[in-house]
Amino acid sequence: MTGSYAGRTGLWFALPALAYVSIIWLLPSVYSVFLSFTDASILPSRPRFVGVRNFVELFVNEEFKAACLNTVGLMAVLVVAELVFATGLALLLWEGGYGARIVERLVVLPLAISPMVAALCFKWLFNEEYGPINYVLSRIAGSTVPWLSSPFWARAAVSVVAFWEVLPLSMLMLLAALRNIPAHLLEAARLDGASKVRILGLVVFPSILPVAGTVAIVVALRAISLFAPVLAITRGGPIFSTELVSLFIYDCAWHKMRLGLACAASTLVLAGCALVSWGYLRAIRGQRLAKEAGQ
Repeated sequence: MTGSYAGRTGLWFALPALAYVSIIWLLPSVYSVFLSFTDASILPSRPRFVGVRNFVELFVNEEFKAACLNTVGLMAVLVVAELVFATGLALLLWEGGYGARIVERLVVLPLAISPMVAALCFKWLFNEEYGPINYVLSRIAGSTVPWLSSPFWARAAVSVVAFWEVLPLSMLMLLAALRNIPAHLLEAARLDGASKVRILGLVVFPSILPVAGTVAIVVALRAISLFAPVLAITRGGPIFSTELVSLFIYDCAWHKMRLGLACAASTLVLAGCALVSWGYLRAIRGQRLAKEAGQ
């Protein structure tokens, strides 16, 4: 009786969050999936059912293919870079020391800045003619970098901005995981005479591995949804080298006025995100069950 009452009480407390998710996320997602099977436009017109025509068009659309490849490439670079640098920074702050608190507060500053404002600032920094970065390079090396006119350097610029935006959240998540490692595990390893390297490899890294997996998923989803830096800095160029799925969807809906095609692309992205999340949750559940079986 008590358990049933507690369950109903918990459900009542969860209802506001469930209502928020349903109204803000679930209903628009379902409506977007419905529109993906129509020829809907942002113009006032009655959408007609066209079946899977939009999806077929996407699979033969070279611009969409380039956007998907660019998004996957950015995702891979971001995940690796974030895990390496965020883990290193979290370890430094975890160890403490002089100025650790100040550095921790400085690192989280990007969370307080609007993505579009930050993107415009980076656009000025990467400007090839009067940007501060090229000015310093010209003084030191005698040459400049074509940040926004070269496909390679444009991808690098977008990657730097995306990395800067996601680093605070990644670092905070990993730092929280480090601070939650039981003190007796670390103390036992020290008493056994383990070196710092062995403690990192045998105690610290296995303890934060589940959180690192969550960080990888969060960074991957952020790469898929990245929009403001690409729109403000490169606009997908040069030669579609920085065209991402998010920008492709935006262009389809608002410039080409093909809302149905944009919704079809969004549906494919949603399916991909759901598949990645499902695989991660299954892996975490498998690890937990294996751990419980071992105990």
